[in-house]
Amino acid sequence: MQRLIAALLLAATHCQASIIKPGDKKYVSIIRPGDKYSLDPSRDQCTTIIVGKDATGDGGPLTSHTNDCNACDFRLSKVPSKKTSKDEKRDIYRYRAEYPRYLGTDKGKTYEQVKKYYDWKHGKGDFKSMGTVPYDTDSTYAFIDGAYGMMNNQDLAIGESTCGARITALPVSEGGQALMDARELSLIALERCATARCAVELMGGLAEAHGFYGADATAGEAGEALTVVDREEAWVFHVLADDTGTSAVWAARKVPDAHVAVVANQFVITTLPPEEQGSQWLASANVKDVATRSGLWDGSGQLNFLEVYGLSHPHLSTYSTRRVWR
Repeated sequence: MQRLIAALLLAATHCQASIIKPGDKKYVSIIRPGDKYSLDPSRDQCTTIIVGKDATGDGGPLTSHTNDCNACDFRLSKVPSKKTSKDEKRDIYRYRAEYPRYLGTDKGKTYEQVKKYYDWKHGKGDFKSMGTVPYDTDSTYAFIDGAYGMMNNQDLAIGESTCGARITALPVSEGGQALMDARELSLIALERCATARCAVELMGGLAEAHGFYGADATAGEAGEALTVVDREEAWVFHVLADDTGTSAVWAARKVPDAHVAVVANQFVITTLPPEEQGSQWLASANVKDVATRSGLWDGSGQLNFLEVYGLSHPHLSTYSTRRVWR
């Protein structure tokens, strides 16, 4: 039995997904074509379904989100609107899934007090601001906050599914230079935006300007998909770190009005035809440059976002693809 356990541990050591640890001087990790890696089959399975307005039956688009997590803080908080100024600074916090995901006074009464299991305090540990960005608005919208931002009082709604990605970066709190994660991006979008297009452009711009990091430091959770809908349009947004660890790569595609899209922890955006840019898709200006200089794409033909930046199908077929088509 001891030999069996030792063999299993040795195999696991050689099959770990690419990971960077807090304090590593190299705070960016890249999985290039041909590199060996594996995914933990027991990881959480968050699925989001997004539906165009002509496919829902009531004339309005919708998105769903199953937040599959065995240790998350499942509370919901009603975050009131706030009078602010464009130059006032907004704190950015480290992503935290477990209870309590946040402790403070600026995200509704839900987070003002917590159970006294540990010495949790605002301004300490995960509840200490990693940095700030300007509010860039005179007032924020009210919204419902869960594991991620959910919906605001302008009928803007967001779903989420963490995706595997080939570039991983560390947050500021762990020695890296990335400030933004999917949760903070979704919250800021709901604070400022009334349309899905505004949300997509804002989240992409913030991730580029301040750096993006995934839910953890493994390739299996290095990227994110956010499904965004307003009263008329539905968009799928993908984001991951860039190769410097200080910015991000992102793309977003509009879901056709009569169509349905499913994201099951795997990027789904593929090609970005030039003739559709602006009307059917949006992307960061560096989407091709990062791919070529990182050795992820040779620059020939059309860039396929899923194939270049996502993890390969053989590793994800039973974990992700089966959920999409079942």
